Amino acid sequence: MAEYVNQYGRRGGRGIRPLLLIPKIVGVAMFVGGLASMAAISLLTEAETDAEVHAVGRVLFLVQVYVVEAGLALAAIAGTLLLIQHVHILLRMRWLQAKLALLALSMPYMLWSMIQLTHAMRNNQAGVDSMTPQMALQAFGYFTCGAIVVSITLIVLGRHKPRLWQRPVSLAQQKAARESGDA
Repeated sequence: MAEYVNQYGRRGGRGIRPLLLIPKIVGVAMFVGGLASMAAISLLTEAETDAEVHAVGRVLFLVQVYVVEAGLALAAIAGTLLLIQHVHILLRMRWLQAKLALLALSMPYMLWSMIQLTHAMRNNQAGVDSMTPQMALQAFGYFTCGAIVVSITLIVLGRHKPRLWQRPVSLAQQKAARESGDA
């Protein structure tokens, strides 16, 4: 019997990178999709009583914990493993520096604020700055839209990898720089 020859499939020798991209894409999709669903729920819901806001806050809390934060954790773990493969090369690239700076500045604040606003809605009491639960629901929706904008910016940075005023150095320029430094 003839042995099967893989003519169209994935070639060997590419390492684990393709296998790590799949969970990263799934994690990013969970994160952004969860944010979009939370924004839609909080902005389109017409909750008038505190009990209705409490019920919506409970749904938003569950989506946040089981979809948004799980997707963010999956994307962060897969992204870190992808970064470890070529850490010295990637950390010199300005698109990655900008992406990591934006992540470090925005994600902790976004998650903390979402938790505070969800807590204000779920407990049927005045939350941050004496907000009513209805105000917290509305603020949560607008805040989630801002988080979506930041997330899309991170996706564009990671997908298109702009140079951000970083000039590529050719091998000839590197050789000339070494020779001029030795002389």
